[in-house]
Amino acid sequence: MEIIEKILNQNSSEFVFKGEDHTLANILCSELRKVQGVLHSGYRIPHPLSNEVVVYVQTDGSISPKQAVKVASDKLVGALSELMNLVNTHVG
Repeated sequence: MEIIEKILNQNSSEFVFKGEDHTLANILCSELRKVQGVLHSGYRIPHPLSNEVVVYVQTDGSISPKQAVKVASDKLVGALSELMNLVNTHVG
């Protein structure tokens, strides 16, 4: 995966995730909306045949868009690790 940040202004950025699709973008945007200081997050697929998604993040200035993506990503990693532990404990 490659991530490219396109800074739109002080509180808004677009992040291009190459090699990803709706799966990552949807869960990331959902988690971004829970981060304090994030005003808006959304995503788009530039073209159905492109192998990338563009995630848009706008904040109130108390946190940068890049920091917000890091916070959301860390929370997702933690939640997925917890899920894996539960599955390993209760399945097979």
